[in-house]
Amino acid sequence: MQRNIKKSAVNKIKDRSPCTAERSLINKECGFLSDDVQIITPERENIKMTNVTFLVTNVTADLTFFKIYNIMYTDIVCERSFGLGSIKRRKGKSRIEFPEDYCVVDIETTGLEPESCEIIEIAAVRYRNGKKAAVFSTFVKPEHHIPAFITGMTGIDDKMVENAPDIKTAILDFYNFAGSDILMGYNVNFDINFLYDNLLRCHGIYLQNDFVDVLRFSRKVLTLLPDRRQTTVAAHYGIEIAGAHRAARDCEICNACYICLRDEMRRQEEE
Repeated sequence: MQRNIKKSAVNKIKDRSPCTAERSLINKECGFLSDDVQIITPERENIKMTNVTFLVTNVTADLTFFKIYNIMYTDIVCERSFGLGSIKRRKGKSRIEFPEDYCVVDIETTGLEPESCEIIEIAAVRYRNGKKAAVFSTFVKPEHHIPAFITGMTGIDDKMVENAPDIKTAILDFYNFAGSDILMGYNVNFDINFLYDNLLRCHGIYLQNDFVDVLRFSRKVLTLLPDRRQTTVAAHYGIEIAGAHRAARDCEICNACYICLRDEMRRQEEE
């Protein structure tokens, strides 16, 4: 739910928690009844949780926007600017190691920001002893139209996802597939942030798997490349990149890059 609040209300509550009369105005404008509401502004980032919902706000030049998230936890704390609020993600640890058992993940989205963009495809490939053991792949039906530039990059259009599961179903299926595996990906924080936020929003579950970012290996090893994009690294090692920017294919490309980078780092350590 999102409602615009009158500018007069913004001026009253900009730098402090609302008084009783101001709470009444907020409740009337938002249709939200609670005694456990505090205001978050760029100048004063704090939040008070209730056991069921919390309300976050962000002051713009003209309006304050309110949004309610149904989350069943009271220990989420503020960390950084995050659209309408500030949430510290309780992710797993970033590992610098070479696992043999792991799950490569990749997603396609309608943009770069988890709070305003949607997942349209999720893929994960499970590896055991370095060998492919199982594959998960699904389109996700978004709530909004897929932008033309995303279709141009990924080939995914509205028609392809019209019968796909919604994010609530797809994200839980992914979570069950991944289990407790170490997650691996290329610039994997991007993927994990989207997955984490959607899993928490839809099901109140934290995605806390540890993860390995293959991009970090490429930055250490391939210092002379013009960039460290996955397709650039793949081309450097002679890895076929046809079909890139589709989630399942990107998982395969990522794993091939991982093996090449791992082997090169091991050779360097032996020298």
